[in-house]
Amino acid sequence: MKIKGREVIKVDFDWTLDDMEKFMEENWNKDEYGYFERGKPTPLSIEEYLYLPATPNCLVIAYPRKGKVIFSVADNVNGAKKLATTAIPTHNALAKVYQLGLSIGRAKEFKGPAADICEIYAEYMKQLLGVK
Repeated sequence: MKIKGREVIKVDFDWTLDDMEKFMEENWNKDEYGYFERGKPTPLSIEEYLYLPATPNCLVIAYPRKGKVIFSVADNVNGAKKLATTAIPTHNALAKVYQLGLSIGRAKEFKGPAADICEIYAEYMKQLLGVK
């Protein structure tokens, strides 16, 4: 069963977070898909992730696991808030979904627009990786 707001890309290699960050630095289209940062997106995060803007209250964390690359919706708190308000390009597919997030409740935002943006990021990563 697929969980809305969590995208798992199966790959035939193992990455460290450093490997994934380097790959994204070299290949990620920041004009079209926004900027990402590395760090602990919340004070309670137990590890670092790459995180990308999603909606005012949510962000997408991206991280590798053995044979997988995972994109997942997470709460957007503290310093990560700045990323969401400044990093979404205003003339692309993400901008309309972000705008929807401004007008609905937080719970709907988490499983609605934020999950949609998570899926967009994962589909783009699949293209970059040449994975179906």
